[in-house]
Amino acid sequence: MRVIQRTNSNCLIALLFCLLAGASAVADQDVGGNSKHLTLVIPFVEIRDPTDTNYFYVALLDLALSKTVAQDGPYELVHMPNYLGTERMRLMLEQGAGVDILWSTSNRQRENRFLAVPVDLLRGLNAYRALLIDEKRVAEFEHIKSIDDLKRFRVGSGDHWQDTQVLKHNALPLVGFLDYETMMPMLKFRRFDYASRGLHEVWKELEYSEGFIIAPNILLHYKLPVHYFVRKNNHALADRIYRGLVKTIEDGSYYDLFYNVPSHKYGYDQFKKMNSVVIELENPNATIKPHMITP
Repeated sequence: MRVIQRTNSNCLIALLFCLLAGASAVADQDVGGNSKHLTLVIPFVEIRDPTDTNYFYVALLDLALSKTVAQDGPYELVHMPNYLGTERMRLMLEQGAGVDILWSTSNRQRENRFLAVPVDLLRGLNAYRALLIDEKRVAEFEHIKSIDDLKRFRVGSGDHWQDTQVLKHNALPLVGFLDYETMMPMLKFRRFDYASRGLHEVWKELEYSEGFIIAPNILLHYKLPVHYFVRKNNHALADRIYRGLVKTIEDGSYYDLFYNVPSHKYGYDQFKKMNSVVIELENPNATIKPHMITP
């Protein structure tokens, strides 16, 4: 199997998208037939390091598909030539032109629009949210025991993040921001009091930003699984990915890959260490999938 990066040239972008759309069309025909070569177009990922949390989804997809070669035949993953906006890529996936697989947090709207592979790729880790705060304000957060206590503080959250819908639904005072890059400066200058961050996300934010800390002994919890998504009618591809993921879980290779990402290991280690008050929040867009696997 090869993971290919298309050459990025502004003058060739339109042509490349035509080619990618063609590869995408071939993918539907090839799945399930071991005599054909399956080509799948996936999003552009800048950092190609297996220890990076974003590249983990590419590495896991590669691993899962490799487990199905004997039954389904060879495959190839082709990266898009550059990064496009998330909603634009979703539209392309919906139309069957230019991308075959996306990965993201799940909700009712996305599962109605696309076909979700029912395996939580982050083992439920994304559901536990730490409170990222200014280290000088630890004492203010030490006595939070309930959602009512938490409502005395303002949470900062991205305007287009799923977390924002959850936080608003639970009536937590919220300050929105447009870009992720503005989160830390706004927290530093007290535009809001804390940010809700996944235990696997906060590791790098603490590593690269001085003056911040996780509020001790408190976590938020709400359903927020991460899935692979394919086109709504592409059951063959969804089934192949699902079968491959199940095999990685059964033979343990999933866990080897998962814990090879330092932020994942940090998140689970922190979760086990923290004797935390867990404040349950309702996610109004969460789906109920009795058949979903959480490794």
